[in-house]
Amino acid sequence: MCKLSEDEESMVRSELVQHIPSIALYCQNHSDLKLVISQQLVPYTVKLLNDNYISVRKLAQTALLVLLENNLIGQLQLSEWICPLVAQLAVCANNHDELRIEDVTVMSLMIPLVDSSLTTKFFLDPYISLCSDKVLGIRTVCAMRFGTLCKIAGVEITETSLLPAFLELCKDVAWGVRKACANVFVEVANVVSLKTRKEVLSATLLKLLDDFSKSVRIAAYQSLGAFICSFADPSKTGFVCENGKLNSVKIDDNNEIKININGPIMNDLNDEPVDYEDTSQPTDQTTVSKESTTSDSSGVSNLSRPEEESRVVSDTHLHSSVIIMAKDNSSVDNGSAFNNFQFWREPLPDIDMDISEDMVHSPTQTGEQEAPSYMELFLEELQYPKVNYSDSKQYLLEDDTETLASSFKESVLIFKADNSSEKANNLSLTSQSIRSRYRKRSSSTNVPNDLFDKQDIVPKEILMKYFEALMSMSAMDDELNAACAFSFPAVTYTLGRKYWPYLRLTFQRVTRDVQNFSEWRNRCAIASSLPQLANMLGHDIIMEDLLPKFLEFLTDIDEVRQSVVLQIPDFLQHVPPEDRYQFFVHIEDLLDDADSMKWRFRCCVAEQLSATLRLCNPYNIDKYFLPVALTLLQDKVFAVRLAAAEFMASIVKHILDDVKMSLLSKLDTTYRQAHKWNQRQTYVLVCEQLAKQRSLSLDTFVTEIVPRLFSLAWDVVPNVRLAVSRCIALTLLPLDYLPAIQKAHSDLFLQVYYSLQSDIDDDVRHYGLLCARAYSAPAYENKIVWSSDYIYRKSDPKENSSPHT
Repeated sequence: MCKLSEDEESMVRSELVQHIPSIALYCQNHSDLKLVISQQLVPYTVKLLNDNYISVRKLAQTALLVLLENNLIGQLQLSEWICPLVAQLAVCANNHDELRIEDVTVMSLMIPLVDSSLTTKFFLDPYISLCSDKVLGIRTVCAMRFGTLCKIAGVEITETSLLPAFLELCKDVAWGVRKACANVFVEVANVVSLKTRKEVLSATLLKLLDDFSKSVRIAAYQSLGAFICSFADPSKTGFVCENGKLNSVKIDDNNEIKININGPIMNDLNDEPVDYEDTSQPTDQTTVSKESTTSDSSGVSNLSRPEEESRVVSDTHLHSSVIIMAKDNSSVDNGSAFNNFQFWREPLPDIDMDISEDMVHSPTQTGEQEAPSYMELFLEELQYPKVNYSDSKQYLLEDDTETLASSFKESVLIFKADNSSEKANNLSLTSQSIRSRYRKRSSSTNVPNDLFDKQDIVPKEILMKYFEALMSMSAMDDELNAACAFSFPAVTYTLGRKYWPYLRLTFQRVTRDVQNFSEWRNRCAIASSLPQLANMLGHDIIMEDLLPKFLEFLTDIDEVRQSVVLQIPDFLQHVPPEDRYQFFVHIEDLLDDADSMKWRFRCCVAEQLSATLRLCNPYNIDKYFLPVALTLLQDKVFAVRLAAAEFMASIVKHILDDVKMSLLSKLDTTYRQAHKWNQRQTYVLVCEQLAKQRSLSLDTFVTEIVPRLFSLAWDVVPNVRLAVSRCIALTLLPLDYLPAIQKAHSDLFLQVYYSLQSDIDDDVRHYGLLCARAYSAPAYENKIVWSSDYIYRKSDPKENSSPHT
């Protein structure tokens, strides 16, 4: 090997170094060869680290890392030879840039594999100096591995030595370096102290969030949620994350959490008085909260009250979603319904006509800018060209007043062509539109202060950035929006139950049913996190906010439905038993779409409903779950029928005994005696799952199931016989059913036992012989010799099901 490592041909050296890890592992398993590793293999590997050919060096670096991962290099060799050499190669300015980048990469990968003292002694100073190297690739590698080095170095060294270098990398001129810093930002933040996170890293992250490079911004927003989560304080949130699980903790009396979902929020959102319509007259508009389906809940505002019907809360910063159901008839007089302004266009949204002049000229809050003039609002309106109508449901979505903006723009364009009387009418509507927009703006400016100033957990600017990106309506911010939606549970965990009334508006906005790319991805993210949110927020919020949204997701697009179905058992365990019926009545709706291409979704439904049975009583299982299982057993796709068989076996295990026997009889009639072979095969699958899950007692299974199951051992279709053979060899035999079966049905068992071994189908015979090798049955003289004529004879319905008449 010594000669091969010095061979003139680089291909020879490459082949040698490729086999060094395998040779080292072999030597490790043989005690008499362990010295070969330290005396020959390691020296050869280190020698090739300085090879002139980059391909040989890369292979030597890979071999070195494998040896380190398997602890095949001693500390003495590392401290006296390898670590100094690697550090020297990394900082050697005479080498080619490409070689230096590879050397720096090896050094950064060695950091978690060697002792922390060696890292601090040999790698820390070179690493810091390389962070300001002129070679872009070296700075990028240093930024990518910065979080790992901080974990090894500890808090003190990170804050004194590493953090200044990291802050410089975050301001690097190359966007790739800044993106790498954004990717490891949370790792660095988790090492430093809370004070440093708030005072230093928060400002740095804000700059990355506003970076001119889109890739940097996306990476920063992807780290934003985890960075916010790093501020979580169990004494304030009431939860602590341990071993990947969220556990509740007791909170001191001084930090007692009191949840009030309704009153304070609605009062804080609107400081200015609002003129309501005359409650004695029937209203043409009703403000409807799409997310609320339990109107009788104590925590939800009573939307049937007249004084609440015309109240619309809008937030230009958080874009709170309010949905207005528009009726056909309008409250405007019929005389203006046929002028040029309204007749040749889609109707404008109805707005509050009773707006006093005092509301328009009401003073702003202290510290706010002066109220914008009508001309400023007019120019701002012209910047919003699109209007968003939903023709099918006649819903008008008011998120950032784009609808009113576009309506105003169109009104101004048509206004020029109208006569003087029409101008007066249009001017009135335009004035009211501006007043309505200004009233919403002035009232909604209170929301950020109420939302952010009352909490001292997360820096205000960081939290505002998160919500601005989450609530953005721009198509350019889809990636940022999705990244923030994915982090919503982490932000909720950080703020705790106390601030859910504020987060609730965001939750409703993010999970609204709008069919565009970012919105359905947001709903997928929220649907996947519903169990975690339920665990954090408690019963009242589950019933008022989460359960209605959970039921709404079940009827969403396929991607969202898939996400929420996977969470059914975990979410329902947080719902009180008396309230779970709200989900049970929607179970059959999961199978409304009979598209055969969506068989994976039906498999998922069967698996998750099977896991949900432990949360249900026998009555609900029989009423709601059993029809779904029977439907899935009829599916055209085998994988769905297999999952349905497991589902059915779980149902049999949980229902009452009298219902259980009638169900077994129904399965026998419907499937075992069916003319279609795949239904008979399904019956075998169900029997196999009954044995696996031990859904029946041993005596009941042997008495009621085995004779019916064994009757299919002579089915005309090989697939059915194969299912029986697999069931016996892979399920009944390992679970020790055969001794009891042989005792109760000796003759029948031996007939099946030997017939499967002599089956004309190779696969059936394979499992039959497999069973014979594992279980020795007594000799039987009336063995069956299989032939094609015999099979066709047995397929005749006039023939007895037994092979011997």
